[in-house]
Amino acid sequence: MALLIQVVGAGWLLRAFGAHRSSALLPALVLGGAIGLALGPVLLFAVALKAVDGSLRHTLYRSAVEVLYLPLDSRRRERAKGIVEVFGHRGGQAIASLLIIAAVGVGLTTQQLGGVLVFLVVAWVGAIMSTRRQYVDLFRARLRHGVIDTQLELEELDRHSLDVLLNALNSGQDPEVIAAIDIFDRHGKADLIPVLVLYHPSPAVRSRALEAFADAGDRRFIPVARRMLSDEDPDIRAAALRALTAVVPSRELLEERLDLEASIVRATALVGLLSLNHGLENSGALSASKLDEWTTSGNPHTQSSLARAIRHEGGRVFHETLIKLIESDDDSVRLETLRAMAGSPDARYLPHLLPLLGNSDLRAAARSAVTAIGPEALVALDEALGDPSTPRKVRRRIPHTIILFESQDAADILLHHLKQELEGGVRLKILRALGRLRGTQPSMVLDDTLLEEQLRESLLRMVQLLQWRAAIEINGTADTSDAELLRVALQDKERATLERAFGLMGLRHPEENFTLVWRGVTSDNARLQAAGQEVLDAALPGSFREAVLAIVDDGEPPARRARVAAAALGATVRPLSHQEAVMEMMQDRSEVIRGIAAHHTVELGLGTEPDAAQEVHLA
Repeated sequence: MALLIQVVGAGWLLRAFGAHRSSALLPALVLGGAIGLALGPVLLFAVALKAVDGSLRHTLYRSAVEVLYLPLDSRRRERAKGIVEVFGHRGGQAIASLLIIAAVGVGLTTQQLGGVLVFLVVAWVGAIMSTRRQYVDLFRARLRHGVIDTQLELEELDRHSLDVLLNALNSGQDPEVIAAIDIFDRHGKADLIPVLVLYHPSPAVRSRALEAFADAGDRRFIPVARRMLSDEDPDIRAAALRALTAVVPSRELLEERLDLEASIVRATALVGLLSLNHGLENSGALSASKLDEWTTSGNPHTQSSLARAIRHEGGRVFHETLIKLIESDDDSVRLETLRAMAGSPDARYLPHLLPLLGNSDLRAAARSAVTAIGPEALVALDEALGDPSTPRKVRRRIPHTIILFESQDAADILLHHLKQELEGGVRLKILRALGRLRGTQPSMVLDDTLLEEQLRESLLRMVQLLQWRAAIEINGTADTSDAELLRVALQDKERATLERAFGLMGLRHPEENFTLVWRGVTSDNARLQAAGQEVLDAALPGSFREAVLAIVDDGEPPARRARVAAAALGATVRPLSHQEAVMEMMQDRSEVIRGIAAHHTVELGLGTEPDAAQEVHLA
């Protein structure tokens, strides 16, 4: 019976009566059985109740409840399902069993239990129907924001959901209309979209509707699309030409538009012709020569129109063209080309894509194109991050590109470079990227031994910087211009190194928000500082706790902070003279520190031979 209902009845009932009425059918029948238990023959109605429950609970009722999750985003949906399954279903069964035992213990009869069941089922039905308005309102709200999650494991949209979507097509908010079209398209229901939506005043809505009709092969739109070929908006004319070519390809129509239209329409016609002919070798001399002419024209408007047309059409035949277009000096051309590359990925793009990670205007589009390529791109990013010849502004953007792959391989690559990297700015970017990756992927496995080593190294670096600053500030010549520059540079390095240490602590202890702790201990607010120190005291193990607390204690002089932190880490330090500190800084890995220190030696009248420098003694 349950199988028959699932195969034949569940879908029809959901479409005909909606999720709420369908989910209320089971409690309504249970209500009838409960009344029968209270008033009629016990055995007959007990068997009937068992049959109804077994037939509907895991078929119609469960399907209806799944539909009610539709307006929720994926994260909230999974959380709600877990709570309902554990506390609602399993917990409810346990409580019901205990109540039945208690009822029998106090001597309630079956008829009296039936009466109690009547009241419980009435409350059940009331709870179901009370959610109807909230369900529809939430659906409308998510449509209004254009963020509805359309990737759902549902075979059909119920009737009420379809009503909401159809009403959304009449909205004055373009994102809401486009979101509704997206849902119809994703569920294979584009045939339910009225063709009248093609008369919508928004070009974005009309373009999206044309795309949905073309993807579905729905020929109802063809007469309207032909009229749209004379629309005043070139983008709409191009979208109509593209949609018509997808459903009723016409070489004559494309050739007609090849020379008599705006750039975007001509580009769409050319790309359509090349796609119909399956490549340059079959396209004829005219199309091939025009493609080459437009690619090398140097006209940004023509080139960007060509890239946009390729983005919509796609196909490997245009990959070489995109590689040529990405070499343009015009950012508008490169942006459209990057979007086209993301839609039609190819590993051959990588040498042209990676340098664009250093361009703030193109970075987001370049990252999308890189990640679309897949594992080959991850290998290329790994190599570029480890290559010293890669420009610094590119290397600093690679870590946050790597984490877009959201894989264990991405984490392992970043950990490897964290250990090998010498430049502080890149190390800090790697740590921030790892922190973001750990936040989105809590199950990611990170090498704790490596993180511990890096944390110890960062804290020892803090000891070194504090020692140098103590020598600069205390020993005699802190009022010179170069000494002041060194002091400021050392403070900047201290802040960056301490942030790196807190990033490592956050990776080792993800249960604590060390970003907030970092903001607290570096704040000018005494209460926030105290709160941050309390968290550090509770979260860190012994040696690291004592070292970090000493380092962040601004109330103590730098020399004492360095000495206490070094002792906690099992290291020893000795006081440095001003000259000794400057000579050690001459050998530092930081170009800034080395440069200022070298200039300061002249101010002090010291020799600048590298052999005269000494390294800090950390045993």
